[in-house]
Amino acid sequence: EINGKRYLLVQEQHEFEAREQVLFNVVLAGFIFAVLGAWGLGWITARRVMAPVSRLAQQVRHRGQQDPLAPPLAPEYPDDEVGQLAAAFDSTLGQLRHSLERERLFTSDVSHELRTPLMIISTSCELLEQAPLGPRQREQLKRIDRASEEMRDLVQTFLQLARGKSKETDFAATASLAQVAEQQCSRWSALLQEKGLDFQRLREGQDTGRYNPTLLGTVMANLLRNALHYTER
Repeated sequence: EINGKRYLLVQEQHEFEAREQVLFNVVLAGFIFAVLGAWGLGWITARRVMAPVSRLAQQVRHRGQQDPLAPPLAPEYPDDEVGQLAAAFDSTLGQLRHSLERERLFTSDVSHELRTPLMIISTSCELLEQAPLGPRQREQLKRIDRASEEMRDLVQTFLQLARGKSKETDFAATASLAQVAEQQCSRWSALLQEKGLDFQRLREGQDTGRYNPTLLGTVMANLLRNALHYTER
């Protein structure tokens, strides 16, 4: 108040508030762009880093890698951590292939070598059946003949497994479930009855499938052999 008059000093705030809003918008936009940029950069980096790892994982999971002719994995990757991991997988797979091939050859060779003595045993049993033998001797002869027959089935199974899929005809499904079951029941029923066990073959329902007689027969024979040995009554 000067000389009875009141004076007011007024400061206009609109320009200041406008500048403040612009600054706030700039900071908010910068924050949003920083978040988006960090997410995008992280996604691109993770994709570039994880893509070779995912590709390597798919190749390792592929069953064809166990094939001896499968190409190595390491040449497809640069000499970095992923490349070293691929080289380690190549080394491990090579050892696995070598072990599988050695086991396959061993099984095949042993199975072939066993055929000759088994044939001799079987032929000798046939000749002995024509000779005059006592009841106890004939019983022992039957046990020898059954054991040699089981060995022949096992040898045939080992040969098929050793060949793998290189010979698909070995795995041909030529028998029905009823045929294999009837064959195994006729083979084991006498032994089960001699032990005093009740043994019956019951047919429940209809099965139209076809199976490999050697492999399915081996499974059934194992089950019946265990039933014979471990069932007391």
